[in-house]
Amino acid sequence: MATFLFLLFAIVGGILTAGAGTGAVLFWWRLRSVRAQLQAAEARSLEDRSARDLENTALRTSLTEATDALAVERASRAALEAEQSDWRALELALRESQEAFLSRMSHELRTPLNAVVGYTELLLEEASEHRADLERIRVASANLDALVTSVLDLSELQSGDFAMRPEAMRLEELVRRAVDASRFSADQQANQIEVLVEPELAVCLDRRMMSSILFHLVSNACKFTMKGRVTIQARSAQPNLGGLPTDGLEIRVSDTGIGMTERQIQAAFQPFSQADASATRRYDGGGVGLAVVNGFVRAMGGEVSVSSTPGAGATVTLLLPKQGRYRDEGLGDDEDTMLLR
Repeated sequence: MATFLFLLFAIVGGILTAGAGTGAVLFWWRLRSVRAQLQAAEARSLEDRSARDLENTALRTSLTEATDALAVERASRAALEAEQSDWRALELALRESQEAFLSRMSHELRTPLNAVVGYTELLLEEASEHRADLERIRVASANLDALVTSVLDLSELQSGDFAMRPEAMRLEELVRRAVDASRFSADQQANQIEVLVEPELAVCLDRRMMSSILFHLVSNACKFTMKGRVTIQARSAQPNLGGLPTDGLEIRVSDTGIGMTERQIQAAFQPFSQADASATRRYDGGGVGLAVVNGFVRAMGGEVSVSSTPGAGATVTLLLPKQGRYRDEGLGDDEDTMLLR
């Protein structure tokens, strides 16, 4: 019995001992597996950290390059703005010098021209011979004086330094004077002039500007028309026509002359230009008439439009308020410095 119990205990002990050894082996393999997983995870973490460091380095490099590029751009912009400021100052100085020169030369030329015109008119009153030659001298001198006056007007419009002094006047009187000033040119071209002005049409506008506008329109129509007709029409315009807030004035100067294309019309509004180079050679003039007309009309709050067909004449239409505004010389703070654009 004792031997049996000893053997039983020996067998059970052996079994228990064998079971403990197997568990230790399993635990050891699990520990190795976990350690391997931890090492792999640590390796991946190191790889991820290295990748993030590389990304951060690349981002810092990109940011530095962008900052440097921005600094270079700002420096270039500042240099460009300084250069543009210098050019604007130079342009302003040149413009002021040009305006001063034109103004001075215009006044210097007008003094002897007025003397020539005056003496020629005196001779015409007394002379019985050579009247045709004297008339040519008078007309040529008057045309040159008109050109000089136009250049002076153009200079004032470009600088914005001009005055407007409205006064009551009958429009028909101004139209008749413009026609008389262009009569010699019309006769040379064998043109007929027709005046259709609304009876007793009165306005309150700047006389100098209106005289210049009518003279340029009528003289241009006579100049570019041969053996045709020039018609000057003037009538009251209804409110809201052409954006006029009150009763206005509509003036149309039509001719049956050479006409213009759309491109030539746009060019004619630019100072010192005519319809094209051939027109400059065939017809006298400095190409300032329509530019001065446009500037004066805009200064008085009106607008100019031109309709034309090449070879079939042209019509210039003006819309103006009947009552002009008073304006001293010099620019206001809110006024544009250029009426001719």
